[in-house]
Amino acid sequence: MLAAQDSVDFLVESDITTENLLKALAVWQPWAVDLYYAYISGRKHQCNRELAEKYQVSERTIRNYKERFEEFVKIFLKKF
Repeated sequence: MLAAQDSVDFLVESDITTENLLKALAVWQPWAVDLYYAYISGRKHQCNRELAEKYQVSERTIRNYKERFEEFVKIFLKKF
């Protein structure tokens, strides 16, 4: 079990990692931040049409974006 200070340290590191991830996503691709929020809100499967309309691309393109997004996040998190 984590001590109280360890828990606080973990939460602070988590917030910093999330903040850095969001900044990196915004620099990388504008749609990546939207995908991040869709994923964390549980709308991974329901967001295709909404994002396709917003970015004026096909739903297939959004599925490709998702693959690229997931790979980017994996690589990013390996650094932390």
